[in-house]
Amino acid sequence: MTIFLSATLVQRLFFVLLSSLFILSTQTVWAEELATPEFSHESGFYPEEFDLVISHPDPEIKIYYTLDGSDPDPENLKGATFRYKNEYAQPPSTEPTGEFLTQEYKTFFYDKPILIKDRTSEPDRLSQISTTFDAKPSYFPKPYRELKNSFKNKTLIVINRFYAFINKHLNKIVQQYKKYILNNNKSKVGSQKYLGYFNLDYETLSKPKYLNKGMVVRAVTINKYSLISNVVTKVFFISNKSNLPVINISLPEKYLFDYDEGWLVAGVAYENWLKAGNFDSIENEPWGWPANWKTKNKTPAYLTILDPERNKLSESYAELRVHGNASRRFALKSLRIYPDKSKSKKGIELDIFKDDKQIGLDRINFRNGGSHGNSNYPTDAAIHAMMKDLNFATQRYQSMSIYINGEYYGILNARDRKDHYYISSLYELPNKKIDLLETKSLVKKGDSKSWGELLAFIDNSEDRSGYEFYNKISDFISIDSFIDYYVAELFIANADWPNNNIAYWRYKGAKKHPITTQGFTDGRWRWIMYDTDAAGDWADTPDLDMLSYATAVGSTGRNPDWSTFMLRKLLENTIIKELFIIRFSDLLNTYFVPDRTVNILRDVRESVIDEIPKHIERWSQRPKDLKTWDAHINKLTRFFEQRPKYQWQHLQNFFQLDERYTVQFNIGQQGTGKIKLNTLTLGDDPNQKYDVTDTPLFFPWSGQYFKSMPLTIEALPENGYAFSHWEVSGYQLTPEQKIQSKLILKPQDNLEIKAVMSEVAKP
Repeated sequence: MTIFLSATLVQRLFFVLLSSLFILSTQTVWAEELATPEFSHESGFYPEEFDLVISHPDPEIKIYYTLDGSDPDPENLKGATFRYKNEYAQPPSTEPTGEFLTQEYKTFFYDKPILIKDRTSEPDRLSQISTTFDAKPSYFPKPYRELKNSFKNKTLIVINRFYAFINKHLNKIVQQYKKYILNNNKSKVGSQKYLGYFNLDYETLSKPKYLNKGMVVRAVTINKYSLISNVVTKVFFISNKSNLPVINISLPEKYLFDYDEGWLVAGVAYENWLKAGNFDSIENEPWGWPANWKTKNKTPAYLTILDPERNKLSESYAELRVHGNASRRFALKSLRIYPDKSKSKKGIELDIFKDDKQIGLDRINFRNGGSHGNSNYPTDAAIHAMMKDLNFATQRYQSMSIYINGEYYGILNARDRKDHYYISSLYELPNKKIDLLETKSLVKKGDSKSWGELLAFIDNSEDRSGYEFYNKISDFISIDSFIDYYVAELFIANADWPNNNIAYWRYKGAKKHPITTQGFTDGRWRWIMYDTDAAGDWADTPDLDMLSYATAVGSTGRNPDWSTFMLRKLLENTIIKELFIIRFSDLLNTYFVPDRTVNILRDVRESVIDEIPKHIERWSQRPKDLKTWDAHINKLTRFFEQRPKYQWQHLQNFFQLDERYTVQFNIGQQGTGKIKLNTLTLGDDPNQKYDVTDTPLFFPWSGQYFKSMPLTIEALPENGYAFSHWEVSGYQLTPEQKIQSKLILKPQDNLEIKAVMSEVAKP
C-alpha cells in the first residue's frame, strides 16, 4: 500500500515540528535561568532558635517549601499521604494482618520566615515505622525522658507544691504593692496578671524527649510560566552536636517506607508471597523471604555532611538504595550511595573519609555492621585499618551519625564499595577495563577467561615445586598480593572465609591503554579484602589453626575444595612457601603485634563510644546495651592479644620448622642510613613511616624468625654516606661478608647486627 502526502500536509507537519522544538528550547532556557531560592542561613549546628528567611530577587517569583523531605509541589498544599504497616503475619499463614497506617507529607507557600527550632521534643515519625516483617516489632524507640510514675515525677510534684506555696504569698505582696502604687501615684502599672517568678513548669519538665532531630527545609521557586527551579535543601540542628560527622539524607519518605514502593519495608512484596502460599523456601533463613527491600531500585537523594570536628560542610546530590544480602533482614539496614550523574558530572562531591578526596564517581556503602552489627559493631572497620597499605585492597572507613530528613537513624559505617569503580580509583588505572570476580569465579565485572586459564595451569602442572612453575605463576598473579591477603585472612581467623567473602581482580587493558609490564596495569591478579565481620566469630579461640583449616582437602566445615585450592597448590612451590613463611614472620613482628592491633581496635571503639548509647536508644537490640557491646569488644581485644603466639606455633607445626631466634638491629650512627630486612625497612627516625608498616620501625629494633629460614639484610646508606661494614654478635661472618652491603644469613641462635656507614669525602 502506497501513502501519498500532499505538499500542504508536509508543510504543516514541518511547522508543528519546528514550533515544538522552539517551545522546548525556550522552556529549557527559562528553566536554566530561573534562579533557585536564597536562604538566610547555611546548613549547620546553631546554638539557639532563629527565623529562617527565604528570598528571591524577583518579587513576582513564588516560593514553596517542605519540612518533611518531600519535593515542594504547589499541587500538594493540602497534603497527601502514603501508607505503611507495622504488623505482618508469619508463614505458614496466608492471611495478611495488621492495619494500614498513614504518614502525611505536605507543601507550604512561603509568606513569612520559618522558625528553626529544636524538634527533639516532637514525637518520632520514621522510627515508628516497621522495617522488618515482624509480627510485633520490638525495636521502636520509646521516649527517653518519660517521668510518669517515676521518682523524678514524684520529686517534681513535691517541688512544685513548695513553689506554689511561695508563689501564693509572693503574689499577695505584689498585689498589695500594685494597689499602693495606684493609690499614691495614680499611674498605670500594667494590667497583666502576675504569674510568679518561681513557678516550675511541670508539664515542660516532664514532657517526653524523643530522638534527636534537625529541621530539613527544601524550597523551590516558580515563575509566571509555572516553571519550577531546582530544589534547594538545607538542614539545621539546634545544639545536638555529634562527636561523629553527621550526614543527613533528604528525600521523599514514601520512597523508603511506603507499603507499595518503599524499599526499607517488607511491604507488598512480602504479603503477596504470603497470599500465594508458596513456602518452598520456608526452611531457609528468613533473610531469603521476599520483601520490598529485595529491590535494586535507586532513589534520588540529597546528602548533607556536617563535620563538627573540622567545622566543615559538604553537600551533594546522590542516588540511594538498600545494600547487603542477609543483613537486609535487619531492622537497621545498610545503604548504598551512587553518584547522580544527571545532577553532577563530577559525581558525589563529598569528602566522607576525611582525606580531602571527593568520592566522585565511586560508590559508597553505609554499612550496619553486617551480620555482627548487634555485637561487635567496629570489627570490620578495625580490621581494615589494621591491614591498610598491605599488598591487597582494603576499604576506607568512617563512622557516621545518619539522619533521614532530620530524624536520627543510627550509626552506619561509610565504606568504599567493592567494585570496578573503586579499584580503578584506588590504583589510578587509566580506565575501568577490569576483571572482578568473587567466590568461585563469580563474575562481577569483565569475564573469567584469564582466571580460568590460571586455575587450569595450576591444576594441570605436574611439578609445582620449582622455578619453572614459580616464574609462570608470577605471570598470572601478584605473588606479593597473594601472600599478604592469605596471611591477613589467616591471622584474623575469618569464619566466613575462604568459602565466602573472597574477591580478586586484574586490569585487562584496552586498545588505548593496553596491559603494561609493571605497576597495577600489568594484567596480573590481585586480591581484595572485604566483609570481615565474622573475624569475631572465633574470638574465643585465638588458638584456632586457620592454616590447616584453609588448606584442607575435601570439604572441611564450610569450605569446599575450590575454596582451599589456591592456597593448597601454591604452597607446594618451594619458593612461594619460603616467601610465605618469611612474610608471615615479618608481619607477626610488625603489623600483627598486640600493641598495634589492640590500639587500632581501641581507637575505633573510642571514635563511636559517645554515640553508641544514642544508637542503642534508637534500635534497642543492635547492640542490646553498652555492656554487651563492650563485652564483645573486650573479647576481640583478648583475641588480638593472644593470636600472635599461636600463629607462630601454627607456622612451625604446619611447615615443620625449627625453633625461633631473636635478632636485634641497630645503626652505627644516627642519620647515616637504614637497613632492609626481608620485606621490612628499619630506620632511625621515629617520626618516619617505613615501607608498608604504619608504625615506625626505628633502631634499635628486634624481631623473631625461624632458624631454618633465610634472613636477608641490606644496608641502605643515606646521601653523603657509604656502607662500611657489619658488626655482628652471635653469628660468624667471613671477612668478605663483613663488607658486603647485602647478605643472606641462616642464624641458629640469637644475634645482634649493626650497620656501620662512613661519610663520603666531598670532591
